[in-house]
Amino acid sequence: MPARAGAPYSLEAAAVRAAAGNFGPQGTVAAYGRDAAQYVEFCAMEGLALAEGLEAWTAALLEAGLLPNSVNRKLSGVKSCIRRATSRLDFALQAQVEAALRLAKPVRRARAGGIRSEKMLTPGEVGTLLAAMSPRGQGFVRFLFATGCRVSEMTGVRLADCSADGGHMAIAITGKGDVHRVARISGRLFDELRAIYNGKHFLLETGTGTAYRREYVSHMIERVSIRVLGRRLSAHALRHAAATALLERTGKLQAVSEYLGHADPSTTLRFYAHQALSDQELGALET
Repeated sequence: MPARAGAPYSLEAAAVRAAAGNFGPQGTVAAYGRDAAQYVEFCAMEGLALAEGLEAWTAALLEAGLLPNSVNRKLSGVKSCIRRATSRLDFALQAQVEAALRLAKPVRRARAGGIRSEKMLTPGEVGTLLAAMSPRGQGFVRFLFATGCRVSEMTGVRLADCSADGGHMAIAITGKGDVHRVARISGRLFDELRAIYNGKHFLLETGTGTAYRREYVSHMIERVSIRVLGRRLSAHALRHAAATALLERTGKLQAVSEYLGHADPSTTLRFYAHQALSDQELGALET
């Protein structure tokens, strides 16, 4: 597969797959072979160079629901295959490949205490994001904040998944593990999204008639958040913000958990309950 335009080196997909057969135990060879083949296929589908697609692949694996330990194992194995596949290149080229590999960092486990405050968005900050974005960017943010959907769930919504229900639209969502649920938005927001994207197949559709890539949406939101909020926030932060707002507004833990597509309400409680005690509330305990 050719490298991205401008890259000074090129890796062959066959060489990366073949490199998996150079490791010791048979079980390791089989695992590395599966991971290498999966990664090569991902890069081919996404149009990414083999030494530079690991960050996007890591994000895709996490989005698909893999645990950090599993993602890190796959990441380590594919890096090893790429290093073996390039071991006979000129030293300078090997150094450039190595620099690309180092950009893909191992995934750190999420802390049990929930989402860090700097990764959260307040409703006011959502408004600040919206004010700095194009109409299409605003459409992404408004849908994500209104529904609490994951980015991949949003980009996969087809017009056939949407049906009128009174003054609202019911949207069939397929989430992690093929779990199905229904998200709802107002008829007004639905009409505005239709006017912005003018999709023929997808609710949010590119000018060429395809679904948006989740990486495109995430990168857009990250860039704007750095510029106007002073910190990097992913599109997933809008899911956190929507979930927290729903819990604070309704207090219905079970209902919010089901709406978000969580298998267990404890997941919702652990990650999205951000209540704190004020000095006045604490002072009421003093005698």
